[in-house]
Amino acid sequence: MKILIALLWHSFALNYAYRDYWHISQKGYSHCDFCQKDLKWWMKIPIISYVILFGRCYYCNTSIPFFWFISEFYSLLAAILWQSSSLPYWIYLPLSFLFIQIVLEDSYSQHMTTKKLILITILMLFFFFSKYNLGQWLIAFLFIIWAQFANYSFIGSADIWLIGIFLLVLPFSFIHLWLGFASSLALLFALKCHLQKIAFGPWLILTAWLLLIISYQC
Repeated sequence: MKILIALLWHSFALNYAYRDYWHISQKGYSHCDFCQKDLKWWMKIPIISYVILFGRCYYCNTSIPFFWFISEFYSLLAAILWQSSSLPYWIYLPLSFLFIQIVLEDSYSQHMTTKKLILITILMLFFFFSKYNLGQWLIAFLFIIWAQFANYSFIGSADIWLIGIFLLVLPFSFIHLWLGFASSLALLFALKCHLQKIAFGPWLILTAWLLLIISYQC
């Protein structure tokens, strides 16, 4: 049941974030971005529809960006992990919605709005207050404060802020795994896409979110 809820929620959140970023009306049915024809219900089934259609639009045969398949696969992975996790609905749903918005925003523009970072910080403090650890929280707040003054070419201030945010909630034993996986995936993605600048933020969020779910395994 949790897997189905998560998949439906992720699909809604991603569609909402995409339309919001490109200033597309939230009203109306999902449609092909190229030929503008409305999608039938079976074309919206995560992963399966992509495979059935061989990654192409049913109407105009235009290639569907691989980004959507990866997003759906990640959503499935997060949903499967959440199925056996004790992380409550009232934490999982709002945070996943916000994370999806920030990941998409940063992937396209390599920029995260301060308003969303502040909101995540507040939610993390509210949701995970019971996981209070003085030493770890002190380090986390130092990173968040440092981010307000950081101005480096090799890492963005928002990335430093994100590190501080997840230091509030991730088990300390997970930190080296998190930063290692996030750095490796960001580098591989940059090399694959021939990017001169690495968007580190999305990978920090994606890997940290999975590890946070795992830390709540029953």
